[in-house]
Amino acid sequence: MRAHLFGLSCLSFFLLASALSGAVISGTVKDASGGLVPNATVEISGGNLQQPFVLASDAQGRFTSADLPSGKYSIRVTSTGFEATQKSVDLSQTSLMIEV
Repeated sequence: MRAHLFGLSCLSFFLLASALSGAVISGTVKDASGGLVPNATVEISGGNLQQPFVLASDAQGRFTSADLPSGKYSIRVTSTGFEATQKSVDLSQTSLMIEV
């Protein structure tokens, strides 16, 4: 049985958008008990991306994307031994902060 990696309030995404430079998605990956999850795979797809943008969380569970154009995106986070989670976000606003 796989442990739950992400409780509803355990994964935070901070979305910062700028009309001139695009948007950045950053956050911290935590397990259901609040522990940090390093080396989790974060896959961002949708918007105007031709292929998914894939990155890994650092030793403190943090991740930050490159600038992304405005649009609707799907963020999928996976890590060995845990169940995956997915969240949809809309980067058309000037700034947005959500918790998943």
